[in-house]
Amino acid sequence: MVVNMNVIEVEGLHQALAHVKHHTVTVGHGEDKMVLLTQILDKYDATCNKTIIFCNSISSCQALAYFLDEAGIQAISYHGDLNSRMRLSNLNAFRREGNACLVCTDIAARGIDIPDIAHVVMFDYPLNPVDYLHRSGRCGRADRHGTVTSLISKRDQVLSDAIKYAIENRMPLE
Repeated sequence: MVVNMNVIEVEGLHQALAHVKHHTVTVGHGEDKMVLLTQILDKYDATCNKTIIFCNSISSCQALAYFLDEAGIQAISYHGDLNSRMRLSNLNAFRREGNACLVCTDIAARGIDIPDIAHVVMFDYPLNPVDYLHRSGRCGRADRHGTVTSLISKRDQVLSDAIKYAIENRMPLE
C-alpha cells in the first residue's frame, strides 16, 4: 500500500520566540543548585513576577517546592503525583497569585495558557530540544517579553550549546 503524503514546511516552526531572552547559569562542581535558584529568583524579582520552575522528576519537584517554602518563597506544585482536582486547584491558585512560583514537571510544558508568566527557570535541564522549546514557550505569550534561565550542569553542556546556537541563529530547535 502506498501512502501519498504532502509535506508542508513552515518558516518559524520549532523556533524560540524572538522576544524571549535566554540565559544560562553554569552549576559548578560542588555548587548547590537550590541556592543558585534562590539567587536567580532574587535577581529577577520573583516576588513581582509569575515564575515557572521546571524539574525533570516528581521527586525533584517535591524537594524543590519544600526548599522554596522553607526559604520563604511561595511555591505551588504541579506534577503527576497530584490528582487532577489538586492539580487544577494549584494551577488556579498560581493564576490568582501575583508573586508565586509554580514548581512543576513537564506536565505543565504543554496545554496550559497563563499569559502573564514573566520568567521560566529550567532547574533541571530538559532532555531534548523540543521539551526546551515547550518549556520556554510558557513565557512570552501574546507577544509579551519573557526571560528563560537555565541551570546548566556539566552533563547538560552539549545540548545547551546546541540549543543556544540554534536560538542565536534563528534555527529550528529539533
